[in-house]
Amino acid sequence: MEKKALEMQQVYKSYKKIDILQNINLSIPKGAICGLIGENGAGKSTIMKLIAGTSYVSSGNIYINSKDVTQGNHEERRNMGCLIEHPTIYKDMTAWENLEIQRVMKGIPGKECIDEVLKAVDLQSSANQKAGKYSLGMKQRLGIAIAMLGEPEFLILDEPMNGLDPEKIHFIREFLLKRNKEYHTTILISSHILEELGHMATMYCFIHKGHILESITKKELDERCRQHIDIRVNNVQQVCAILENKLKISEINVTDNGKIQLFEMMETPEIISRCIVENGFDLYELAVRQETLENYYMSLLLSAGD
Repeated sequence: MEKKALEMQQVYKSYKKIDILQNINLSIPKGAICGLIGENGAGKSTIMKLIAGTSYVSSGNIYINSKDVTQGNHEERRNMGCLIEHPTIYKDMTAWENLEIQRVMKGIPGKECIDEVLKAVDLQSSANQKAGKYSLGMKQRLGIAIAMLGEPEFLILDEPMNGLDPEKIHFIREFLLKRNKEYHTTILISSHILEELGHMATMYCFIHKGHILESITKKELDERCRQHIDIRVNNVQQVCAILENKLKISEINVTDNGKIQLFEMMETPEIISRCIVENGFDLYELAVRQETLENYYMSLLLSAGD
């Protein structure tokens, strides 16, 4: 049986009688990298705060490692590292001093871990520089270093790539992937850079206006987004039958809006179009497509409406 790092069941969050989250059900297996995707104000940071215990649910339950932490079980959160919204940094202290304060507060023995995380985020050369003089990207990397102290089993990272240049984005991505692979670290990560999430995530959770639109594994998403031929015709059922009987196509899908999707004969679309027309049907559209993560997300938003 698959072990769960996190389980949120029918979670609601309201503030001043305004519903921020509604009926959130989310399950993250241990060792997964879950990409949390949604527009600004969708509720991503609120979900992360509820998991981290810095905010509390209005109703529903949250389980970490199968233990109910809804009422603030801090023991299960000791093995959690968080970077939510803006990193908590003392600007008049150096990066090393900031990490030392966090180490003491978390009760982490030994100071060796400070140099380890500074090296991991490529800040060792500026460890003794005051954090107030850091650039936005450097502060963000210091926030990630703080979250990484003590080798947490569960990492929560809210827009960790914010303010980073492409080189540092690549650096942090490879670092997180390595942590996940070597330590089986569970990661919940949000980002507006959907292409970057596509390089990392093993599952995705799409959220819109406080509702989860869909939770899906990377394997399922890849299957839905794989290359296909989109066809629009005047008679969907009969054309599907013709394609199956005449061209022996077996992988045929009909979408909710009446499009035919074929997952075969990608190299010979002209044979398909000729077959449709020669059998007396009207062909309105035939195009070879492959959806991106961004396109898939936008299609979910369109389906959800306002």
